[in-house]
Amino acid sequence: MTDEFSALDKRDTFYILLFSILAGVANELISWVFVYRKESFQKAHKEVCDGYEDYVLSKIIPASKNSILSGETPAKVFAGKIRKLRNTKNVSTLITGLVFMGLMPAIMSFFENCAVAKLPFKPFYFIAFFTHSKTLGNDVTDCTATAIYTLVSVVSGHYTKVFLGYSSPISAFKESVLEEEIRRGM
Repeated sequence: MTDEFSALDKRDTFYILLFSILAGVANELISWVFVYRKESFQKAHKEVCDGYEDYVLSKIIPASKNSILSGETPAKVFAGKIRKLRNTKNVSTLITGLVFMGLMPAIMSFFENCAVAKLPFKPFYFIAFFTHSKTLGNDVTDCTATAIYTLVSVVSGHYTKVFLGYSSPISAFKESVLEEEIRRGM
């Protein structure tokens, strides 16, 4: 395994990792400048955090008859607060997308058609389309700069958001479960 990895230029891997981390952090710092500091976002974020606590408590403590009769379940209220927060982040999402997609072609032109890393496993067929696309050779464990850049910049952006204190209290998966729960009327 070390012979295969030594064939790769370790500096390329380092440069991609460094650039990916910087891109993820820069995206969140731009979001902080344009969105997170605004009073409307901070208010909506606090409402979502408080709504999440109410939603979790509603799972433990049964709802009152008044709330059952009115049809306003804690899940519906919480989903409404999430939508409101998402609407305040539209500008941030646009800016982040432009930065992310603007920087990607610039850096990827340096590493076109070459593998910058090796995967420690043989990826599934559909994952190999993402990790091995346009690399020279038949080794499916070769990983492109695009795959490394995408994954590392998203992860570094997420942890920058956590560090700044503006991460969502609910994950995207739990949010989809919440929407399904509302649709079923639970």
